[in-house]
Amino acid sequence: MQKASLSGFDPLLKLIHVLVLRKRFILGITLAGTALAALIVMIVPQKFRADALIKPPGNESSDQMGLKSVLEEAGPISGMLGSFFGSGTGQNDCLNILGSVQFARQIITKFELEKRYKFNERKNYKYADVVKVFNRNFSFAVTDEDAIRIGFEDKDPVKAAEVVEYAIHELDSMYTEIQKRSTNQKLAYFDERLGLAEKEMTTLEDSLVRFQNRNNLYMPEVQVPSTLESVVKMEAEMETLDQEMELESALRGKNTSRYDNLKVQRQVLDRDLRRKFAGHNDSSSLVFPVHSMAAMANEYFRLERAYKIKLTLYKFLVQQTEFLRLEAQKSMKAIAVLDPPWPNDKRVSPLRRLVVEMVFTLLLVLTSLAALVYHLWRMRLDQDPELARLAGSVRANLLKV
Repeated sequence: MQKASLSGFDPLLKLIHVLVLRKRFILGITLAGTALAALIVMIVPQKFRADALIKPPGNESSDQMGLKSVLEEAGPISGMLGSFFGSGTGQNDCLNILGSVQFARQIITKFELEKRYKFNERKNYKYADVVKVFNRNFSFAVTDEDAIRIGFEDKDPVKAAEVVEYAIHELDSMYTEIQKRSTNQKLAYFDERLGLAEKEMTTLEDSLVRFQNRNNLYMPEVQVPSTLESVVKMEAEMETLDQEMELESALRGKNTSRYDNLKVQRQVLDRDLRRKFAGHNDSSSLVFPVHSMAAMANEYFRLERAYKIKLTLYKFLVQQTEFLRLEAQKSMKAIAVLDPPWPNDKRVSPLRRLVVEMVFTLLLVLTSLAALVYHLWRMRLDQDPELARLAGSVRANLLKV
């Protein structure tokens, strides 16, 4: 039983035996390679990193809140007009600028990075290669709090901090320039649209005044009920006169003076009532004909509705034009620096300890596998004389070459 249990450890014991047998080979190559790696990482230039944290303009800035309030005053047309401005955020604009070639070119030119990266020592090189090296050292990312972290790596920590500081300044300048250019374009559009709106407002105002003067219709919400009330009152009076005339005729006959007076009153009311229905009104009267009352009121409300819509649009255009003029003249910084860059003297590369440990581990594993394969190969040659003869022939031919 004890022998059976120990037999399961035979492969492991054989493996340990092979490794111990080839320990000089394994340790020699591993230590030599590790020492070489340690020497190389000591020679490789060190890199330092400077970081900064900035807060880009967001959707709920004071300017955008002002625009929102102006759009709310525009009423039903606010959706149509608000879509003119788009829905991009300041964060997206900043990220696009940071990733642009123009932004990289500004920094490369400012700090002469072509010379710093020793591209000037090459006879032929592409500017895209300089940008590629710059992008390897320059990085930016959005944090969980929607801020942007900007970093730059260089062999000089002071230079790295200077590059990040200038990058923030250049980002603010380019972002402000883009916003001003966009604002000026919008301002030109609104100025042109405001001129057209003023002409349309003048035309509608003149049309409404002419219609009111021609029809004596100034306050239809008052004049229409008054006219209807007057007509109803006249019809009620006529019905009363008819009843009195019938009563007078039954009691005293139709030849009395009272009957004649009632008859004259009825004729006058009937004439006035017909005149109102027929459309013959006094040009100085504010009570207009019943026959054309509905058409006149409808035409008035149609003109008034068109005027109110144009007036709402006109007010919005005036407010927005003034708002954009203030935006065009604004010169304050758009980027808020939450954490400014500083010369960080802690090395970020090369990671010497990590590199040495990885090289040591890798060489130890590879040399152990090589020793095991070589041992198995020697065992195979000892068991097969023909294969050993063939291997010897190949070795002899290789030595001759």
